[in-house]
Amino acid sequence: MKKTVFLVAVFLFAAFCLKAQKPDISESNVEENDIILKYLDPNFPVKEITGDKRANEENYLSAMAAYAKSHPAFPMYINNGNPEEDQKTYDRACARWFSINKYFPQYIDTGKPNIDKENFEKAAREWKNFYQAEYKELYNAIYGDSELEEKYSFIIKN
Repeated sequence: MKKTVFLVAVFLFAAFCLKAQKPDISESNVEENDIILKYLDPNFPVKEITGDKRANEENYLSAMAAYAKSHPAFPMYINNGNPEEDQKTYDRACARWFSINKYFPQYIDTGKPNIDKENFEKAAREWKNFYQAEYKELYNAIYGDSELEEKYSFIIKN
């Protein structure tokens, strides 16, 4: 009886350990992750998890505010009554935006959720149109892998 209980305990422990392990990343997934990381800004703020939740939040909000200052929203077309000049001004603003936004845009939390969402969606849409080949590579690296699709849904959704 002791031997049976021992064997069951060993079996359950082994099963638990196997379930708790992260799955191995195949070579193709490593490639896909490299492609994904190539198009995501490594300086984008990430909330750190430490023992001090309040400090974590303060640090994150401070980092996000600094990031937002150096990564403005996609420009808006402003109609000043001179269509030719307005278009030139808009085109210059767009060119400047693309010159500082080589990475796929991410949601920048400025504390104004509706505006932040609108800014993110416009930036993502414009980035996809401007960097079509890059977006296709990024999309193909994510699409078809359910875990990647879930993690990077902000990239592949319309």
